[in-house]
Amino acid sequence: MIKLLIVFCFFTTILSAREVGQTEITTEEGIEVYQQEKYYLLKKNVKINSDNLNLKADLVKVFFDKDLYDITNIYSNGNVTLESNQGIKATGNKIDFNAKNESILIEGEKSYLKNKTIVMKSDKLIEVNNVLGKFKLLGFNSEIITTNLNIIGTRIEGNYINVDGKNVIEKLIVAILFYVGAHAE
Repeated sequence: MIKLLIVFCFFTTILSAREVGQTEITTEEGIEVYQQEKYYLLKKNVKINSDNLNLKADLVKVFFDKDLYDITNIYSNGNVTLESNQGIKATGNKIDFNAKNESILIEGEKSYLKNKTIVMKSDKLIEVNNVLGKFKLLGFNSEIITTNLNIIGTRIEGNYINVDGKNVIEKLIVAILFYVGAHAE
């Protein structure tokens, strides 16, 4: 009975490790803090869980303003996944997230971003500024999907506005590059 009680207490502690308002950071190779430069470096198998953000990556560099929790920018590399409480879901080889102006830059093959009701995919680059409502996708297999729209191109740019909590595309410019292979005999 005592063994069962100890096991139960152990699992309860693990399940409730992070409370509301706290940030949980795990990394295999530690955290290096550069107080003068105002950033900290998280190395190998990084996981950040907070009320506003969940992030996983191989390497993360976090810039701050006044203290370690006043985050301005997050640069992450290697198998990055990011989810925010504002409806953003992103994956890519590299993700740069600016918390102050709500912009995100995603690079790499099979880059993906869901920004509320708009889904963006690209094999090179996705760039979005939520404050200005601007977006840009570059590279082959670039695609924007909404409930009413499915656009594929090599360069897609535009603007969106928020209508009743949904992002609605207001302006769209699409470049499509076709490749016709040469036939040699």
